[in-house]
Amino acid sequence: MSRLNKDVLAGTLFVLIGLFFLIQGLGLSFGTWRRVGPGAFPSLIAALMILTGLGIAVKGLIHRSERLHLFTEPRGLIAVLTALIVFGLTIRGAGFVPAVLLATLASAFAMRPVRLGAMAAYGIGAGIVGAGIFVGLLGMPVPVIGPWFGF
Repeated sequence: MSRLNKDVLAGTLFVLIGLFFLIQGLGLSFGTWRRVGPGAFPSLIAALMILTGLGIAVKGLIHRSERLHLFTEPRGLIAVLTALIVFGLTIRGAGFVPAVLLATLASAFAMRPVRLGAMAAYGIGAGIVGAGIFVGLLGMPVPVIGPWFGF
């Protein structure tokens, strides 16, 4: 088996994304233990991403998981990228719950077999829970159901 396998690539991507956000967060104040600043939480999450990525990559190097078929079977990559684009294009107009539902349905095409019914149920549930957390609790300025639906 090749050393470049799914786990090594996934771990490397986690490390790179974590490093990017860690570097971006260094310009923000970390604050103190009593009054945490805006840079503390993103930097903590970025550090956890880096550690997780290192663990996944090392596991992939030791256990030699399945070979990477990124370019011979691009279905999953295309489906996930499409889901991200769909979410970005629909969140303001459709609202949080419909955007999550549409993104979930788009990502369903990465699966074999494609199970649209199960993914629709998952998308609705994830949208409702996500809206409760991000819009309700954290005050994210996004409509739960957007203006495209007349609400």
